[in-house]
Amino acid sequence: MTCLCDAAKVAQLSAVIAECGNDQRALFRAVGERLLVKPERKLPEHDSLQTLADDFIAFFAQKPADLRAELDLRATGENHLDDLMSAAVADEDCLFEFPPVSQSDVCDMIKLCPTKSCSLDPIPTSLLKKLIDILALPIATLYNLYVSSGVFPSKLKTGLITPVLKKTQP
Repeated sequence: MTCLCDAAKVAQLSAVIAECGNDQRALFRAVGERLLVKPERKLPEHDSLQTLADDFIAFFAQKPADLRAELDLRATGENHLDDLMSAAVADEDCLFEFPPVSQSDVCDMIKLCPTKSCSLDPIPTSLLKKLIDILALPIATLYNLYVSSGVFPSKLKTGLITPVLKKTQP
């Protein structure tokens, strides 16, 4: 009897996987629905849902004002950078310098990266991984130059952020 149940489960799961074809997202969703344990959603401690909702509203309404006040305080503080530097020197665990990287460090890091690319990338990641043995030295040299000089090109400071709205489960 157990063998029949196991065989039926295998056949059913195989059919679901076959239906997904090459669609990785559908495959992950199908397998995840059957195998993965979904995390339990936890709310902060509260007396009532109304109190919880009011606390959320107050927090998110006040957050922009708090950020603006902090930014204004930093902008008016002339010696803020000096304060940060002296605090960093006093804190022995603080990362004050970035160590230089070697060609092998760059190779190891690039090989560990997922093969995803962004439209801002000058080279697709898949091509970079294929040519890493050739490009590792120039990349390491550029990185070490940026870190030692303290100047980072503004073109490389650009990021592409795509917000993804999560759908609620029915």
